[in-house]
Amino acid sequence: MWPIEAIVLVSLGLLPIGIGVWEIRMLWSLHHSGVRCTGTVVDLERRFKGGSGLTFAPVVEFVDDRGQPRRFTSHLASGPAMYEVGDQVPVTYLPGRADKARLTSVRHTLTTLLTAFVVGAVFVAIGLAQTHSAEVP
Repeated sequence: MWPIEAIVLVSLGLLPIGIGVWEIRMLWSLHHSGVRCTGTVVDLERRFKGGSGLTFAPVVEFVDDRGQPRRFTSHLASGPAMYEVGDQVPVTYLPGRADKARLTSVRHTLTTLLTAFVVGAVFVAIGLAQTHSAEVP
């Protein structure tokens, strides 16, 4: 029987891993049928993340395939900032869904995926270690 701490830790680890898998599926869809364009970082939204201090999320403007100007803020914030105001960045969105555009640079994508999988793996590993230590007499 697994101790409750192990079950909680493994469950907490599976959540970011699941988010990472969902992210890969979304990237696959964007790669195969997404509309690609170039956006410009026009601002850096400041966010406070508890003990990690100040982080910055890029605010990106682009023009969609219908000629409409669009703006979005990336879900990924970092400290120090990953981009500077004025940087040109790749933007991708599913046809007809420019309101759900995403910043799709390699750096941005890898940071998102690695964070999800590493955090998840650490929690799963600690949870599994808890099961092993509970079995040792």
